Amino acid sequence: MGLPKKRPAAPRRAPAGPVMTLLKRAWSIGRSGFPVFFSICCAARIPPYLIRGMYLFAWPEAGENPTTLTVLVAIIITMYELMSFFLGVLALHYAVIEIAAGRRVTLVAAFLAALGRGKDGLTAAAWGVLIITAGLLLFLVPGLISMALFVFAGFTVVKEGLAGRAALIRSKDIVMSGPGMVAGYLLLLILVCVAVIVMVHGPLGLFLGFLFGVFELSEESMIVSVLFDLARLTADQTVPIAAAVFIWALYEAIVGRESLESDDGDPELIAL
Repeated sequence: MGLPKKRPAAPRRAPAGPVMTLLKRAWSIGRSGFPVFFSICCAARIPPYLIRGMYLFAWPEAGENPTTLTVLVAIIITMYELMSFFLGVLALHYAVIEIAAGRRVTLVAAFLAALGRGKDGLTAAAWGVLIITAGLLLFLVPGLISMALFVFAGFTVVKEGLAGRAALIRSKDIVMSGPGMVAGYLLLLILVCVAVIVMVHGPLGLFLGFLFGVFELSEESMIVSVLFDLARLTADQTVPIAAAVFIWALYEAIVGRESLESDDGDPELIAL
């Protein structure tokens, strides 16, 4: 009796390329922490929208006939919107880092951490806005380049505990360690965000159109307009989530896991 024939070995799958590896990493983080990420973004953006809507409802003629009171209230609401957006960005960065490390995080904990890093983040944001605005006003291109160089600034504030210009310089150093690679990935990030917008707003537009057709809603109704705008704003919060997890995955890939671990081998955040 002859010897059994050997079965041909199953072909080995080629290892995933760096682009797919980064996308899979970002997808894994986003999928694991989406409920928390989404709640953070909504908590930072929805209340300011509702408060501004209440202001416009209470003083519909404030733009045409402003008074001292309406101007003061408008300034307070604008400051609240900016601060809410700023803290929301820091809270989202904190949550992404925690989820990526396999730790649980809550909405309250994320915003408390953001408050803890608020001063350092504010100085970094102030320098960043100043430099980017100057670049955009002067020659446009320097401003766009500065935006790319400072793409990791939020994570250098939250993860590395840096502040002000130091956070921006650290982000620039990370980008300049592989500028061509980072530029390519940032272009990919734009495509990812566009894809997210299409995937979210496509079904949402069909659903809202369905509601209009079935219930014969009036396009002039303020309530309908507010509710539909609120639905679109809520859906838009998927875009900053996609951007944050993608940028963190890129940060990990460039900096390396060894530099993101403490001396005892467990990754940890800078004390907040």
